[in-house]
Amino acid sequence: MSSTLARFAFGLCASAHLGHLSLKLQQQRVFIQHSTAGSMAAALTYDMTAPPKGCSWAPDGTCLLTAGDDARLRVLELPAPMVAEPPAAPENPAWRPTFDVKACECVYDYAWYPRLHSSQPSTCVFAACARAAPPALYDAYDGRRRASYVLRDALDEPVPCLALSFSPGGATLRVAAQKRSRLAAFDVATSQVVSDAAVAQRGPLACLACVDENVFVAGGYSGQIRVYDDRENDPGVALKDSNKMGGVTRLRVSNDAVYASHRAEDVVRGFDLRTRRVASRCTRPGHAHQRFDFDVVGETLVAGDADGAVRAFDLAAADVDKPGRVLRAEPSAANGVAVHPHRDWLAVATGSRALPDVCGEPAAASTNRIAVYAFERPK
Repeated sequence: MSSTLARFAFGLCASAHLGHLSLKLQQQRVFIQHSTAGSMAAALTYDMTAPPKGCSWAPDGTCLLTAGDDARLRVLELPAPMVAEPPAAPENPAWRPTFDVKACECVYDYAWYPRLHSSQPSTCVFAACARAAPPALYDAYDGRRRASYVLRDALDEPVPCLALSFSPGGATLRVAAQKRSRLAAFDVATSQVVSDAAVAQRGPLACLACVDENVFVAGGYSGQIRVYDDRENDPGVALKDSNKMGGVTRLRVSNDAVYASHRAEDVVRGFDLRTRRVASRCTRPGHAHQRFDFDVVGETLVAGDADGAVRAFDLAAADVDKPGRVLRAEPSAANGVAVHPHRDWLAVATGSRALPDVCGEPAAASTNRIAVYAFERPK
C-alpha cells in the first residue's frame, strides 16, 4: 500500500471504534416500506418505450435522471407536493419528462454534478458518456450541451469512454477510456486534462467511484477492483474476495466502504477500505445479462433484481452475509433503484430487453417504466 493510502486507512481506523458502537445500537432497526411489500400504488409512473438503464436523483432531490436503450437521456421533475413539507403524493400519478437528450449512440454512464442546487442555475448540470462520442456536460434545464471532455489516442482521434464519476467537490470529472485500461481526469470548469495514464488493471474499465478529491476506485470487465490515488505513482490497491468475482458493473462508496455488483452474479459485495476485505455480501437474483443497480443509504443497501423484487439489506447486521427483506414486487426486472436524498421516496426502474429464444419463440413482454413509491428513509 502506498504511503498516502496508508495514511487514508489510518484516518478511517481512528473513527472505527465509535462507528462500531453505533452499529450495535442500530442492528435491530427495521427498514420497511410504509405498507406491506407490493401493496402500495406508485405515487408517480412514467412508461417508456425502451428499457431504462437505472435512475439517479439530483443531489437537491428536485429531479430524476435516467437513460434508455433508445440512447436518450431523460430528466423528470418532481411535482411540487412531493418536495413540500410534509411531502404528499400528487393527484395525477402520470409523469412526463421535462426534456430528453438524444445521445449519439448507446448511453454507457451518467452522473449528476455533486454540488447541484436548483437555486444556482450554473450548477444544474449532469454528465454522460455514450458510444462513439466523448463525455459531455448537459444543462439540466433544457438539455443543451455545455461542455465536452475529449480524450484522444495516439492518432489524435477522440476516444469514447465507458464510465465517469465526479469527485465529491465537483472540481474533477474522472473517465475510463473504452480501449485499454486508461484512466483520465478533466477539470470540470475548463475541460482540460489534468491526469491521463494507463494502469495495470486487466481489461476495459467499466465503472468508477470517487472516495475523495484524490482517491478513487475503478472496476473492470475482468472482475478486478483497485483503489488509486492521484498523488502516488503506483499500481493501486486491490480489493479481493476469496471467491472469483465477475465483471464489475457498478461501484458505490459509502461509510468507509466500497460496494460492488458484478455481471451475471447474485451478490453485491461490500469491501472495508481499512482492511481491504469483504465486510458484507447482499444476495439477490442477478444472474441475467444486464446491469442491476443498487443504492446505499446509511446502514441500508437497497437493490433490485432479475425477478422484479426490490430488497433492503441491513448492513449493520453482525454476519458478513446480510439479511434482506422484500420491499416491492415489480412486473419486470428491477434494474435500478434510487433513494431520494431528503424525502421518503424510492424510485425504481424496471424493464429488460425482450429477445426471442433460440427456437424463435417470442420473448415475454417487458414492463419498461420508472415509478416512485413512498419509502421510509433510514435515519
